[in-house]
Amino acid sequence: MDAATIVPAVNQIELHPYNTQPATQKTDANLGILTQAWSPIGGITFYRGPWGDERRSVMQDETITAIAAAQGKSPAQVMIR
Repeated sequence: MDAATIVPAVNQIELHPYNTQPATQKTDANLGILTQAWSPIGGITFYRGPWGDERRSVMQDETITAIAAAQGKSPAQVMIR
């Protein structure tokens, strides 16, 4: 924003359960910029998580699938929402 003359309306960033970028979201909100998710279901869909070096599909993440089951939705629908 130091060099911009117009504040962007939207900032599209990689945003999903494994990469939430809270600082960027906060900055966008403070400037009145809408944050839009790029790759909301995790892009490559396989990430290392708290379970160690094992790579798991985000579609099988225990927390995401539990939320999906409770809401009658698919894991992808939960992540997009």
